Amino acid sequence: MLIHDAVYGPTEILEPVLLDVINAPSVQRLKHIAQFGLPEAYYHLHGFSRFDHSVGVLLLLAHLGASLEEQVAGLLHDVSHTAFSHATDWIYQESITEDSQDSIHAHFLRTSDLPTILEAHGMTVTRIADHHLFSLLEQDAPALCADRVDYTLRECDTSVTQACLPYLMVHDHRIVFSDLAAAQTFAHAYAERQRVHWGSADSTSRYKLAGLLFRIGLGEGVITKQDFWTTDEQVLTKLEYASSAQIQHLLSVLKTPALFEQFAFTVPTHKKFRHIDPDVLVDNQLVKLSEMDPDYCKTLDQARVDNAQGVRTLDLEDVMMGIE
Repeated sequence: MLIHDAVYGPTEILEPVLLDVINAPSVQRLKHIAQFGLPEAYYHLHGFSRFDHSVGVLLLLAHLGASLEEQVAGLLHDVSHTAFSHATDWIYQESITEDSQDSIHAHFLRTSDLPTILEAHGMTVTRIADHHLFSLLEQDAPALCADRVDYTLRECDTSVTQACLPYLMVHDHRIVFSDLAAAQTFAHAYAERQRVHWGSADSTSRYKLAGLLFRIGLGEGVITKQDFWTTDEQVLTKLEYASSAQIQHLLSVLKTPALFEQFAFTVPTHKKFRHIDPDVLVDNQLVKLSEMDPDYCKTLDQARVDNAQGVRTLDLEDVMMGIE
């Protein structure tokens, strides 16, 4: 199978287990799950699918020399995402962690079509689901991991990939940079994505709107919780054909390219804080970027303060005023 990836270029996948897992229906479903939580028609940025990201993590792990087992775990690390991904974490409350997918990952794998495939290749769901076994795939923030690296590069201009990817390496079972300038480029790009996208007022407002939309849809019986195990499009079709004035109004608002041009952003809201402080290999010793770059240390500190204060987002009561 030849993969033409937007970040890593053309790559041929030959391992039978990888081919079988990629073709599994549960993995193919990710082609219809938006990475950003909402499809482009209802979001303000051009996005990509969870499938694109999952394959990207696999390709990055292979590039870094990860074991085949870790590559499989990387390919499957997001397979348990529901439709709309982290936006569903906002159905009932403001979500600072956005981690519901993590809590159901092992159960999803066990009850999916994947155990039979994995066992046929001498692998087990128990190990594949345990991300603690795979130090390149997942690390607690602020360390680098294949998951964070891929979704960042996938959002950034290709110049960031060209400046950073050649200098990513593995040291002591961790992903690190071998070059200070590359680490700086990546870290500042990551901080910028947090500021203008992941933690921005517009993105947070859209997650709030989506949470209310799904809550109303569930309450009116237009959709069910089980529907979220299908795809974005299948759930949206039910919502788009609903007779509810509230649902139609929220869908219309979500289609607004720039929410701040139509609504006042007045409500302090918190969203998950994404941050990194990559290790740089210097004279065979790992040093945190923040210890080498005072400017980045200030950037990181300020981002942490800004996130703690929250961003001003639209008022849902204002949005819904006058809608029966």
